[in-house]
Amino acid sequence: MSASGKILLVLMCGAAGYVAHPYLFPSTASESSESEAEFVREAGLVEQEAVAATVVQEEVKFSNIVGKSVSKQPSLVEPEPDMDYKQGEADPFQDSSLILVGTQATATKELEKDAKYLELAITSGKWTEYRSMLLQSMADEFKQIRLGSNTTLFDPVWKEERFYKAMLRWRVLGIISPSSLDKVSEVPALVEMTKWIFNEDAVMEEIIMTVSEKDDVHGAFQMLCDIWRSHTEKPDQAKKYFNLALACSLVYDNQIRYKNQSSENGSHVEPFSRYQWYVDKNESGLLEVSIDRSSARDLTFVVCAPVSEEELDWALKKFRSKRRKSWGDTYGEVEYLMERAVEGLNPYKEYTLPEILKEGGICGDQTYFCVNTARAAGIPAFGLAGVTDLGGHAWAAVKIEPDEWSTKIGRIGGVSKGKGRDPQTGDSITEQEVWLWSTREHQSRKNLVEVNRLVWLSEVFDNINQKDLHVQAVYAAHKAGMSFPKIWHLVYSVMEKDPKYMEKPESAETIKSWWDFCNDLKREFKDNPRMAEMAITVEDKHIYPYAEMGDVRRQLARDRRRGNRDAEEQADLVTTSLKRESQLLLKRDKENALKEIGQLYDRALRDYGGSISGFRTMAEDYFAMMKSDEKMAKKAVMDIDLSFHRVVDTGSKNWFRAKAEVGVHKLICNMYREIGEVKRAENMEKRLERQIERAKRGAL
Repeated sequence: MSASGKILLVLMCGAAGYVAHPYLFPSTASESSESEAEFVREAGLVEQEAVAATVVQEEVKFSNIVGKSVSKQPSLVEPEPDMDYKQGEADPFQDSSLILVGTQATATKELEKDAKYLELAITSGKWTEYRSMLLQSMADEFKQIRLGSNTTLFDPVWKEERFYKAMLRWRVLGIISPSSLDKVSEVPALVEMTKWIFNEDAVMEEIIMTVSEKDDVHGAFQMLCDIWRSHTEKPDQAKKYFNLALACSLVYDNQIRYKNQSSENGSHVEPFSRYQWYVDKNESGLLEVSIDRSSARDLTFVVCAPVSEEELDWALKKFRSKRRKSWGDTYGEVEYLMERAVEGLNPYKEYTLPEILKEGGICGDQTYFCVNTARAAGIPAFGLAGVTDLGGHAWAAVKIEPDEWSTKIGRIGGVSKGKGRDPQTGDSITEQEVWLWSTREHQSRKNLVEVNRLVWLSEVFDNINQKDLHVQAVYAAHKAGMSFPKIWHLVYSVMEKDPKYMEKPESAETIKSWWDFCNDLKREFKDNPRMAEMAITVEDKHIYPYAEMGDVRRQLARDRRRGNRDAEEQADLVTTSLKRESQLLLKRDKENALKEIGQLYDRALRDYGGSISGFRTMAEDYFAMMKSDEKMAKKAVMDIDLSFHRVVDTGSKNWFRAKAEVGVHKLICNMYREIGEVKRAENMEKRLERQIERAKRGAL
């Protein structure tokens, strides 16, 4: 064979070797196909782990992932993102992915690629495709993580900082829509804002934990952009006050009307003006709280004051020496005006903070004054209102320490259900929720993140069709966050999707599982039973329709006794329990139901009727169930009247107590009318009129 023939033979053998096994040519391995790349990445896996390789295409069994050790292999060189992308072209992120796990994830080249992908998302506006790429990358990369066991199952995930950042970005992009981000590329300052947000874990966490599904996120984001642009010359200040800007954006997605409208200020609070006022005062060191260190959620209870900046300035000057801990004293600095309470007197020329302090007022005015002067100083606060044994009342909830809310400011005993208004969503907030906010678990940001990140991870698993892992993450969140009602709701949602609890709802085993869930929930919130109200839904749907009536009634009676002992003021929970039991009796024991309901309420009015609001509700419910039966209706009214004189009627000359008692007594008068005893009702009403007149004279 000639020399040239030998050379040709060697080249042919080399080519055949390359086809047979590319690892004979390590220098060119990085140029192999996608299928070869997958083989490279999985080279160290045992046979069982091949199931985990198709993490999106088919469900990964939990047992196939836990405890597996995966050695990361060098990945192939992927095409660089096309930074010259033109609108209308194909998905720029198609076939793209990020390395999120292991040492390669933080390599300079990978970080540069990540930055280019984010830049491309901004310039192209293809945020939906970018978010899909993040999810696919997480699906591909999760199998590289060796999970822990039992209580530390997902701890290794949090050590992978690039994976966590991708998860946060994916979650934020589920909140802020692509249409909201569409125009950021046109403004350099907003490009920098977007990059900053998506590269700061703490900022993304703040957004996720603050924004509510009830917020107008599109409008809020546009306002956030406007505020950021105002700091073009001071970009560091925009970052410093990002939480304040976020709070203003979320609160002012709906307009806030001034309580005292004037031609000078207009009818509504101007959001940017309010934001700038707080920035200026904080920079000048005039606020009691450093608002640049406050959470966005706390600041939603600060920036919402329906007063002018002039009133805020007045409050800062007036109470310059007042400390946060003692801010509740401002409630009592407004003199109580009995004429306003009894006769409805309006002493104000204009409803402003200085005028309220000058003229005095009733509990609602005292609350308004205390809350809005606190907000002027940067202290989170809002008003509460509810029915007490002295009638309707208003008091204040103020965050008197960085980790403590107080609802004792202006509070009096016998409150059944105090409520306030969430300035961000407009939803009601119960006093018991505020108590929960002051617990160590809810005040620790570290704990908040540790609980919530498990929820976010469960959402990732749900979106990549990893149902077993989704369930495991929800239960891990539950174990870490037992004191969070929303986590109990997630567990309940998981249980309702589990055939074990749904295929045989009438079986003793299934009923016991639901009993156990409800009992655990009630035990967790023993001292704050309103937070366990979800148990009502579970019981009504999964337990009471199948359980023995005797067992149900015993459980309800136990709950009432326990609630009366541990949370005596929350009388509405007792009345709800009684009504539920009565409705069950009507449904399951129609023949004897009215008799049993009569016995139930007759005793309950005496046992739990000490709260005026509770007594009133029980009386209304009792009579409503009986009035269709003439005989039982008369018995009900007699029971109610007798119990009223035993446990409620004190004959007090105190204006507020007398007014509350007369209100219930008038209700009984109306019941007598309905059963035909009109004369008796008229005589009672005459006595009540004399009683209220005596109380009125004593008050004035």
